[in-house]
Amino acid sequence: MKQRAFIRYFDMENRARVSFQVEGGKIRRFVVQYETFKDAAWRPIIRYDTAHGFAHADLFHPKGKPTKIPLPEVDFNEALTLAQEDINRNWERIFNAVPRGEKSVKRVSKTFYKNLMIGAEFDKYLIEHPRFAESIPDGALVVLLPQDDAALCRENLRIAKARAEEGQPVVYVTIKKLAPAPRSRIIAPQIEYAKTG
Repeated sequence: MKQRAFIRYFDMENRARVSFQVEGGKIRRFVVQYETFKDAAWRPIIRYDTAHGFAHADLFHPKGKPTKIPLPEVDFNEALTLAQEDINRNWERIFNAVPRGEKSVKRVSKTFYKNLMIGAEFDKYLIEHPRFAESIPDGALVVLLPQDDAALCRENLRIAKARAEEGQPVVYVTIKKLAPAPRSRIIAPQIEYAKTG
């Protein structure tokens, strides 16, 4: 599969640029960059990628070079999952690490949080279903429309209308619903006590 690249918005001022290549069910390379709109331009906050042959994150600072943070040495499929889990669990710390003027994490909306979660699930789906991913035009604005959340659908359509660039393909992805979040994958653990004395 050739490289796929697209944009997903969390809200009017925060978005993700996503790019990946999958061959035979394995990710060969990926980039997930989270950006915020500040001073009339999109500014990167953190980027997870496989440049230089290893998975890592670059945390951007307003001045100076980004801080490079290696991800654990795992295959790129697992590294992408770790990157998505990192931003989903630690978005408050990551977004506050970069001074954002008047913005603060207290102003992050429910829309942001919901799109953050559903976007990570969508990225996983694309990796598991490369034919579906191939139907997304390169450089498209992907608009996620969860049918079990009418308010989020309306907001995502509003964001897409306001943020779509001239000539940019816009793809609407209707999502019936999310499956329940998985629990631990461990099957039938047993405890054995060491004998003492």
